[in-house]
Amino acid sequence: MNTAILEYPYVIEFYNIVNNKLESNNCKQNAVRLAYRDLQRTLRGFGKCSEKESIKRELYTLIENDYEQLLLPNINNELNIRRQFDIWHKTLCEKCKKVFDGKFNFTYGQAQKLINMFCKICIW
Repeated sequence: MNTAILEYPYVIEFYNIVNNKLESNNCKQNAVRLAYRDLQRTLRGFGKCSEKESIKRELYTLIENDYEQLLLPNINNELNIRRQFDIWHKTLCEKCKKVFDGKFNFTYGQAQKLINMFCKICIW
């Protein structure tokens, strides 16, 4: 970390806020939790869903486990990497929607947001 940025109090405050939201040293668990928190504001009425906790657990597990699938293939060129990522992303969006099927109206766009935020946090 660049120690010069620590001179700014708002940077330290931001770091402490993010650090306090982390529950473990597991990057994938933290990434999926933080990505879900970002998505939460778009899930109007989900708090009243009777299956909320089981849906969240299933969704977290799905994303954490599916991320491993993205890392497994032996891809040897950039075009194939992009193609493989696009296929993985689309498939995971569809799987996320199925977790909510019949329980809550979860859109494809919401699934995309969740996965995109997860990837940004994992890479960051």
